Amino acid sequence: PLTPSAGGTIRNSDMGINIVVPPQALGSGSNSGQFSVSETNSIPSTTSSKPLSGKGKNITALDENGNPITQLNGDIEITMGYTTSTLAVDGIDTLAKQKKMSMGYWDNSTNNWINVPTTMTYYSGDNVVAVGAVSSDMSNISEVKFKATVDHLTTFAAIIPQTVTIASSTPPPSGGSTGGSASYVGP
Repeated sequence: PLTPSAGGTIRNSDMGINIVVPPQALGSGSNSGQFSVSETNSIPSTTSSKPLSGKGKNITALDENGNPITQLNGDIEITMGYTTSTLAVDGIDTLAKQKKMSMGYWDNSTNNWINVPTTMTYYSGDNVVAVGAVSSDMSNISEVKFKATVDHLTTFAAIIPQTVTIASSTPPPSGGSTGGSASYVGP
């Protein structure tokens, strides 16, 4: 339970998530409502973005009467942590690749992932490692935490930009060009 007028912190270390809800962000009610976080793997990839490990965090809140709260009265802070071994499973094994990632949310109206401004913090155990001190192969860190501030609730994930390659598979007509390929790296 979370009282909207008081706010609070929701922490689930098993899911690697921490959410700070300031007073009044969920409304001004003085009776407790429900705030929940669940992990979901029922989320799509798009041509421009792919959720890390194909998973997201579905964040929901209900007011004291059981009504869903989706748009907030103020910003909340979401922090999601991922081990370097989890990142590596999706090919994120260098700092350069990791720096292209961000936190994002699924937008049902556009059927696409929307990137949000994200701050990254790097850890070796419980110790913060300065960005400039992280090795290019990330071998001196064990975890990356993604932090973003948002004003609504939905499904959030660490987002990997997708590269789309378009290649010519048919020979050009006589006298035509020789074909080729093009690449696009999403935002």
